[in-house]
Amino acid sequence: MLSTLSAGRLTVRGLSVGGVYTALYVPELDLALDVGLAPRSFAGVRTLLLTHGHVDHVGALPTLLGIRALHGHPTPLRVVMPAEIVDEVTAALAAMSTLQHWPLAIEAIGLRPGDEAELRPDLLVRAHRAFHPVPCLAYQLIRRVKKLRPEHHHLPGPEIGRLRAAGADLFDVGDHLELAYATDSLASVLDHTPTRYQSRGLLLEA
Repeated sequence: MLSTLSAGRLTVRGLSVGGVYTALYVPELDLALDVGLAPRSFAGVRTLLLTHGHVDHVGALPTLLGIRALHGHPTPLRVVMPAEIVDEVTAALAAMSTLQHWPLAIEAIGLRPGDEAELRPDLLVRAHRAFHPVPCLAYQLIRRVKKLRPEHHHLPGPEIGRLRAAGADLFDVGDHLELAYATDSLASVLDHTPTRYQSRGLLLEA
């Protein structure tokens, strides 16, 4: 049975048993964290963050893709992962597609420590180094928030809309550290990325 944890405005659902399976889902961010098993309730997720290639974190990816196909999801699952394992994951899915007689396609995004990827206009993921015998990443989810500059507060809505359409720069952009996630790593992962402590939520697999 899946567990549910509420942490502020975020909800985390799933299971994590070290060496057996880890699979978590954060509905407010529309993303899954690893896929050591594939609950049917994860099928509609848009983005999956894979920390590394061990089977307890990636082994149920073909199953999740098969469930998505059964549910008729037309968009390939976006899978963010260490750049070093993109070819192997793609090849494994190609082999499973042959067995399945159905394409198990993904949108693969390979990252290295320090890289960022935009998940939607207001949300990006930043990769950090994790410490494991295989290529492994920790992730930080960052919400990008636009705020109207104080000098424009007096303007009516239609005027703001007109200025935006004309390309005027009306907003300041701020980054809010929403969620940090690290698994199968030495505790020093926190020392190397102290900004994790500033996140609204911090998930660690102990």
